[in-house]
Amino acid sequence: RRLEEQKEKLFHRNDQASSDRCWAALLELSDELEDQICQGVYSVPGGYQRFLDDRQHMVERYWQVPGKGVK
Repeated sequence: RRLEEQKEKLFHRNDQASSDRCWAALLELSDELEDQICQGVYSVPGGYQRFLDDRQHMVERYWQVPGKGVK
């Protein structure tokens, strides 16, 4: 029983750390995209395609972030 409780605590701790790391990475990457939106970078002809390209690049960078864990 005691091994099982320790295992459960470790799982929850790892799960929370993974979630925190993923949220931090997403916030950091999305801040860049939001800054470009606020600067009007995409409010030009062809801006929507540029937005889609930048968003895809953001997704690719997210998958390259090390240490995300189970989340």
